[in-house]
Amino acid sequence: MNCPNCGQPYEPGATVCLACGSPFPSTAAPSISPAPVYLAPLPDEVRPASSSVAKASLVLGIVGIVLIALVVILLSSLVGSITGLNLTSEAEITKFAEENVGRFTGVFVCLVGAELAALAGLILGIVGLSQEKGRPTQGGRTLSIIGTVLSALPLLCCVCYFGFGLIGVAGAR
Repeated sequence: MNCPNCGQPYEPGATVCLACGSPFPSTAAPSISPAPVYLAPLPDEVRPASSSVAKASLVLGIVGIVLIALVVILLSSLVGSITGLNLTSEAEITKFAEENVGRFTGVFVCLVGAELAALAGLILGIVGLSQEKGRPTQGGRTLSIIGTVLSALPLLCCVCYFGFGLIGVAGAR
């Protein structure tokens, strides 16, 4: 090959002409950099579906509310059966308790179930809300808030029920 400036021959791979000192053009293929890829941000409508934690919180809150409603129904039926009775002796109280053991058991089971469901729903609602801060989902925040509120209601009902019961016991003394 010959130098494009002075015409003197040179060996392939040389970068400068030994006769005139002018640089040779690079014979390597020019490197082509890939075109930059720009990703548009996802619109709000294209978020992942709600998390299972948020949905579980909502379901447990509803279960807690239903169980508290069953407790209220069972307690009102017990109060209705007490109304016409004169429970002054220990034998009458024992007889009443034996006849209504199923209702008392139902109240206890529903009350414990409601509190466990409500406590689990409250915890899952709070976890769901904390997950929504890092990775928002479609309707996840709303489900977590509703689940947390619904789960707190049975807990508040039991606190009030036992609080009024303690006040009643203290007032009876």
